Amino acid sequence: MLFIFDLDDTIYDYMDPFKKTVSQLLGIEDPAACWNLYQSYRRFSDQVFPMSQAKTISLEQAGYLRSELMVKHHGIDLDARGIREFHETYRQNQQKIQIQPVVKEILTKLKDSNHKIAIITNGPGSHQARKIAQLNLEEYVDPGNIFISGYYGFDKPDHRIFDIAINRLRPKNEAVYYIGDNYHADVIGAKNAGLLSIWLKIRDFQVDDTTIKPDYTVESYEQLETLIEALIGG
Repeated sequence: MLFIFDLDDTIYDYMDPFKKTVSQLLGIEDPAACWNLYQSYRRFSDQVFPMSQAKTISLEQAGYLRSELMVKHHGIDLDARGIREFHETYRQNQQKIQIQPVVKEILTKLKDSNHKIAIITNGPGSHQARKIAQLNLEEYVDPGNIFISGYYGFDKPDHRIFDIAINRLRPKNEAVYYIGDNYHADVIGAKNAGLLSIWLKIRDFQVDDTTIKPDYTVESYEQLETLIEALIGG
């Protein structure tokens, strides 16, 4: 079997460095308030990402812009210097990310049982590569099995980024499972590419259209581990 993982909010907690930044600089500890900010940040990040991909703005400018859009949307009183500090602090906290403990167990089990592991992630090449290095994912995943959209010009849910991975890995009549948290990018993308989809539904993001159904839905990392153990036979 081949198991392909998303990176952000799947292998590690994408929200953890954000929560730390919001606490440090804005003094916000309330989980609901932090979640509200995080949803806005992710939405504005999705809007800004194509601009950085098209190189109309730099990666650094994209970071400032999504932070600026978020604080303005919520009426937070930060000047340009404060926005820059928010972005820089968030970037520093991102350098402290860690693999989710249960995901580490899953990756170890898959590796020890000789199942193939790969990663497909959206994002700028150097930025995502830095996260992968920080997480030491090459301990579990062959570098040739890691596919970052920024290096190819196709972003999930575009089936072409999945096709590139499958053509390189060439599984022979093997089941291929794609695990990701984002319904639009991960579930739709995997299904359009003809893969089996496992939706890691750990965030309460609103999904407007669920016409395309994942093959499996899990709502915690523990459920994901139980499912994968069942798929590989223990």
